[in-house]
Amino acid sequence: MINAAIVGLGWWGKTLVESVQGKSDVIRFTAAHNRTRAKGEEQCRAKNLQQHDDISTILADPSIDAVVYAAKHNERTDQVVQTAKAGKHVFVEKPFALHLRAADEALNAAAKAGIVLAVGYQRRFHPSMVELKERLREGSLGTVTQCAGDASAPVGLRLPKDSWRLDPAEVPAGGLTALGVHVVDGMIDLFGRIDEVYCMSRRRVAPHIDDGTTIVFGFASGMVGSLVMSTASALNYRFAVYGTKALAEISTPSLDLLRVVTVPEVMPHGQPAASVPEIIETKNFDPLKAELEAFGNAIRTKTAYPIPVADIRHGVEVFEAIVSSSRSGQPVKL
Repeated sequence: MINAAIVGLGWWGKTLVESVQGKSDVIRFTAAHNRTRAKGEEQCRAKNLQQHDDISTILADPSIDAVVYAAKHNERTDQVVQTAKAGKHVFVEKPFALHLRAADEALNAAAKAGIVLAVGYQRRFHPSMVELKERLREGSLGTVTQCAGDASAPVGLRLPKDSWRLDPAEVPAGGLTALGVHVVDGMIDLFGRIDEVYCMSRRRVAPHIDDGTTIVFGFASGMVGSLVMSTASALNYRFAVYGTKALAEISTPSLDLLRVVTVPEVMPHGQPAASVPEIIETKNFDPLKAELEAFGNAIRTKTAYPIPVADIRHGVEVFEAIVSSSRSGQPVKL
């Protein structure tokens, strides 16, 4: 059993703990640190976590194998570097870093220390995404011409005004850090290198952050993509892939529905015949448990985490380009 500490017991840190505590035979949480001790005390009691007032005591504890970070975005590079120097494995919530320079510093520290490094893109582990990737690999969708994603949640309207998640320095380009990076990572996983981005991001109703953000992507393969994000609407998620043999679409916030529609034969009068979609439904799958167990198994087997370092780095490279484009109003080539 891998013993892990959680740093950051906000709503997401608590969700990560809940996903495996008492439910996994691979990894468990034994310790925690939160910036405000009082806000973490109840969770520590409920989940039997030893509460630490300082991260340094966690890093010095030989009983702790790994540290999971769910704290502020701008703190993560220093946290990865410190944890790597202490010889402990590290899991970092998305986004891995806000700048490529910071990402390289963290990646180099992890490589030098020989630790397992993981980033929290849990949607890669969902059966719908796994099935979509397999169909792309086997060629059953044909040549893909474009992909499209959208992600929305009312976070820009509901978060308290003193939340760090409403600080533009922590959350540039509207819903990119909270919502969009998952879609961007999915695009990188499925289609490889992105070589151009163009982002428009504006604030209409949310009090502190942009609530409408749209990005257009160009891929090295020649295909195009798009992503629409809202931080002022109902919870939703959609990811569609348009191929010459079939259209595949993942939908619902939990990614539980995968719909595949084949390209039909053309009717004699020139109109395409209707196709009956194939529907694949997955219920009650917990991608958070899957990603944390993948992290634990990588530690136990001394192998790399399933998300390649090159993908982690390229994700930050694309992130930085999107933010740059949102500020300049111009396309950015990578």
